[in-house]
Amino acid sequence: GAVDGGGGGAGGAPTSLAGYDHAAGLSESYSLHWRMAFDDAAQAAADVAGGTTPAGTLHLAIVLSGRGLVWAGLGIGSDMVDADIVTVWRNDASPTGASCADRWSSFFNAERDAEVGGRDDCRNATAVAADVDGVATLTLTASRPLRAADAATDRDIPVGVHDFIFAYGEASEPQYHGPLRRGKQGIDLFTGTVNCGDGEGGTSLAVRELHGAVMFLTWGVASPVGIIVARYMKHRDWWLWAHGVLMRFSVSGALPLALVAFAGRSEHFSRTHAFIGIIAMSVVVLQVATGELSAIGLTDHDGGFVRAAWYWVVRRAHRYAG
Repeated sequence: GAVDGGGGGAGGAPTSLAGYDHAAGLSESYSLHWRMAFDDAAQAAADVAGGTTPAGTLHLAIVLSGRGLVWAGLGIGSDMVDADIVTVWRNDASPTGASCADRWSSFFNAERDAEVGGRDDCRNATAVAADVDGVATLTLTASRPLRAADAATDRDIPVGVHDFIFAYGEASEPQYHGPLRRGKQGIDLFTGTVNCGDGEGGTSLAVRELHGAVMFLTWGVASPVGIIVARYMKHRDWWLWAHGVLMRFSVSGALPLALVAFAGRSEHFSRTHAFIGIIAMSVVVLQVATGELSAIGLTDHDGGFVRAAWYWVVRRAHRYAG
């Protein structure tokens, strides 16, 4: 039979938060509690020691703090690419007050396993709303197998520290959570070890916000104005100076934060935004170099045919790179 800890109900699912073995606050609004019920405790210990996922069930409780929050998700993976996700949400029409679904995200759309040829292995969904010290809370529970039930749409609960993504929201069922109600944590569910991640309010979020603000100022404001100056203000004596100042400002502001973003992630080619950003910044380096050479050519026309031809090539490279 399953190894069952204190507070266990039907199927080994705890009936209160005290029945869970581990807990971690992944963000100010999202607290995760979990407990494992093994089919064979001795065999499970041997499996975990050998780095293999044992047979059994993972019981989850997610406590959401904040008025209006009704759903939560927890997924195995560093992002939404090839992530195995459990979602649970409040459903007043359900006898237990909640529903849950086993989902697979091949990119950004987390579809139910049953809709993509798999099987829904999420069980024991419940929802309990409360008011704790004036703060509205919602406790959502769900269970799933430790081992993958569907090879194509499920993943084993990994042994050792592994990235888990989480999200939550207000919609009646799980959907896009926005940029703030999500995060990632490195967790070893078997030992309860939690590494520092980038959930809301963390340092990584501050860096992302700075990254977004600077990119908006550089590529959303300075660069377009610089292009307009180069395109429509060439009849003015100051156009080259203004164009150079604006474009140098854009590059000097964007490039350092692009490098910080690149250094802070390992999955550079798994996200469309990151992939496009890498290509864009690579072209920018070429654009800056050809722009500086073009500026020299504009102010120094001496040198004969070879210099004139070189300037012609450089200027067009600068224009096309832009």
